[in-house]
Amino acid sequence: MDSFTRPLSKRAARTLYNVADARLAKGTRLCEDFAPAFEAALRYSGVRAARRNWALLCWIERSGSIGLRRRRPFSRLPREERRLALARVENSRFRGIRAALGVLYERIDGALRAAAEERSRAQSS
Repeated sequence: MDSFTRPLSKRAARTLYNVADARLAKGTRLCEDFAPAFEAALRYSGVRAARRNWALLCWIERSGSIGLRRRRPFSRLPREERRLALARVENSRFRGIRAALGVLYERIDGALRAAAEERSRAQSS
């Protein structure tokens, strides 16, 4: 029942975390649980934005197995190969895909900031 009440399925959340992890600098780790803030932003954005987000995350997950020698889904790739896969998406000839990825990056950054603020508020209380 949880998958019907939340904007992110477990599979989409796994891909989302792997996209965020691939964007981090080398040697750093993702330390914030930003999915609740990301889901809140999606709820605020509406059903259409949630569907676009879901479609993009599914496309990214499948694109990891296209064109790479290992033929594994995006979430199963090592970080460096995930970075290469995202770079391919960023340089896609499809303007809509590039724009949707930019929106996804903005939402991830906003959710990471919100999660960090929430954590600092909880620690100061």
